[in-house]
Amino acid sequence: MKEISIVTWFFDIGRKDWKGFERDNSTYANYFKFWARVKNHIVVYTEPKMAETVKKIRSEYNLLDKTTVVVIEDVRKVDEYVYNLIKQAIEQKLAVKYRRHPWMPEACNHLYNYVTYLKAHFTADAINRGLITTDTVAWIDFGFNHSGATYPISEEFNVVLTDEGLSDKIHIFAVDELDDVPIFEIVRNMHTYIAGAVTIAPKNLWQNLADLYRQAAISLGQCGFADDDQTLAVMAYRANPEIFEVHYIDNMYGALDVFKNIKLTKIETKEYKKVRMQAQKLLYKEKQYIEGIKLFFKYLWLKLQKNSEGIKMKKIIFICPYFSKYPNYFNLTLNSIKYNDTIDWLIITDIKEKYDYPKNVKVINMTFNELREKVQSVFDFKICLDIPYKMCDYKCAYGYIFQDYIREYDFWGHCDFDAIYGNLRKYLSEEILNKYDKIFHLGHLSLYRNTVEMNTMFMNKIGDKTSDYKKIYTDKNIYAFDELGIVNILYNKVKMYIDFPFADIYTWDRALKTIKSKIDLSTGKMYFELNKNQKKFFILIMVNYMVYI
Repeated sequence: MKEISIVTWFFDIGRKDWKGFERDNSTYANYFKFWARVKNHIVVYTEPKMAETVKKIRSEYNLLDKTTVVVIEDVRKVDEYVYNLIKQAIEQKLAVKYRRHPWMPEACNHLYNYVTYLKAHFTADAINRGLITTDTVAWIDFGFNHSGATYPISEEFNVVLTDEGLSDKIHIFAVDELDDVPIFEIVRNMHTYIAGAVTIAPKNLWQNLADLYRQAAISLGQCGFADDDQTLAVMAYRANPEIFEVHYIDNMYGALDVFKNIKLTKIETKEYKKVRMQAQKLLYKEKQYIEGIKLFFKYLWLKLQKNSEGIKMKKIIFICPYFSKYPNYFNLTLNSIKYNDTIDWLIITDIKEKYDYPKNVKVINMTFNELREKVQSVFDFKICLDIPYKMCDYKCAYGYIFQDYIREYDFWGHCDFDAIYGNLRKYLSEEILNKYDKIFHLGHLSLYRNTVEMNTMFMNKIGDKTSDYKKIYTDKNIYAFDELGIVNILYNKVKMYIDFPFADIYTWDRALKTIKSKIDLSTGKMYFELNKNQKKFFILIMVNYMVYI
């Protein structure tokens, strides 16, 4: 089992101006940052303006010594002959109209096809330059995984990828069975067989692959067509199948499952996406039009169902560090979380005891010392975090501390586990989520809009004893910074929703009182009042489940 090397590239091909496909350089930098903590040696081919960004990202992970940046002044000159062939093909309007989806980048953009063709070329070039010392080399797209599309937890990339269990062949990753459909039919229908995001091969085979890609690009170009690396890979495989090993995956980014020495959390492919791929296969590849149309309508129905279930809802995640031992009623809490299936929970804990975690709960195992180190890593002063309870003061900074986990969410929040949750979406309506940046004000449960401004707002009140984050984060005392302190900072700066209904359990007084908490934003005083007009009860059945009425 030996460490592998990785090659990638980034070149600005003007994608920020592509209508419907807009991605600027900062978007790609964030994509790279998500997986760039991998501890392998990475060779990055890029243009001058991105070179320093790449170095900065790897430096943040203390991996600059395992990073080589190769600056290319003009990528079009790397292989001018192939570049001109592709450009000429794309300039032929009839060739573009020949494609089933002529608006797609691979149909109408010559630079896109050209730089994807260069994946194998640059990997072979890195080997020929002597930049690679390992026996196995992987190509991984700079924008791989789109900040958590398939593998959602950035910190899990803090690993070394090895060649354990890999054969001495070129490893390609297919999303559909490789067959003998004519190449021009593949070009016309734009059906995807091979995902180009990852390719792995022994060092001695990369030049072979680069040569096969070049011949494929030239063959297409001489026939008046151009396509991206996914079609070139099919042509390369057909030209010399015995040097390839094909791995079948269920989505475009699932290739990292091939690495046996690591275990990454993976998001399951949605059912409606699977049906869509099946419909495309029947319609475009197998010409079974009736069955294909049936499946297409099934896809539309499933998609509509997803929309009605909240796919267009604001995405919410609660971040919950918890250590030592859960409350003895924790199963009740989990059951209430389960019924809030349009909201996600992230639990960071050292508790190894097995629980029936719902699908909307992700658990990251971390010791309290490891958590302290993570919190310390985002601040340039020495923090005080001696006991888990002190994390209460850090709750309002979770969006800053745990930013790698929340990129895909509209709102992030914190909550307590001495609580059982009702139908949260009833109280977190889209109207409220659209209007307010901070929702609720107690440590029990609070939400923040996931923006850079909101995630750093806790730093804004320097000098105030109860609201100065540096003073609070260097002091062992508990300040309830997540409640009155942050409200003091946010007052008159952002829109806050302050009505907070909950049922409080006082077994020695009057059980299950329905209470509404309010705060006077001008004074910071909180008020708790019994809601006499609204009698809602939780019926608790003590066999580890709950019913709402």
